[in-house]
Amino acid sequence: MRIIKTIFAAATLLLLSVLPGHAQTRLLPQFEIMTEDWSPYQFTRDGVLVGISTDIVVELLKAVGSKQDRKDIIMYPWARGYKTLQKRPNAALFLTTKTHERASQFKWVGPIFTNTTYLIAKKFRSIKINHSGEVKSFRIGAVIDDVSVEYLNELGVPREKLTLNRASEFNLRMMAIDRIDLVIDNWDNFLANAKMTGINPDLYERVYVVRADEVGIAFNRAVPDWVISRLQKALDDLRAKGVIDDLFKKYGLVPESQR
Repeated sequence: MRIIKTIFAAATLLLLSVLPGHAQTRLLPQFEIMTEDWSPYQFTRDGVLVGISTDIVVELLKAVGSKQDRKDIIMYPWARGYKTLQKRPNAALFLTTKTHERASQFKWVGPIFTNTTYLIAKKFRSIKINHSGEVKSFRIGAVIDDVSVEYLNELGVPREKLTLNRASEFNLRMMAIDRIDLVIDNWDNFLANAKMTGINPDLYERVYVVRADEVGIAFNRAVPDWVISRLQKALDDLRAKGVIDDLFKKYGLVPESQR
């Protein structure tokens, strides 16, 4: 009888270990959580890392019972964060654009929202771009290793027409003094950079829609699938409860669900 009880107990433990509920009791690994300065989604205010996506990540960590929080998020220039994501087994990077090429390179939790990328110019220049073939004739500012560089390569923009900087604000400054013709950026980030640098955003306009892609949290492929599934469920729950929409409103943006 004792042998039967022992076998039954072992079988029960084995069954519990593969049930979805048991995965919830497992502790998440310590992540190397990285982001870039990309206001209003992630930026520093009074020495504290804040922003829409930053707050979403903090809520996500809280929802899954992680011991990590806001203070564990590191802000890097995009190129450094992206290289670290590729090399470190527990690395996570947000916000990362999920392109067709990147989809299989990382594991994903998201989307946080769909990001539309524009070419932006000074209004007085009256720049008109009617089709993609015209883009390559302009001098364009982009961020090093950012997905926008991939977009411009796909549009056939030659390397000599590109000015690459480590952050989008530097591209805006260069366009302000006519060193470049266009910047490639998300419109909300452009407005935030204009405010930060004292440049009047009313003098600029979106002249071409480059592309729209989902953005989310990218993880190194070594992160276990059960971890990704648990985080994804938590994100879906936050969205269903209206937390995601509330965080967009907190920073003055219209939630994607209401656009």
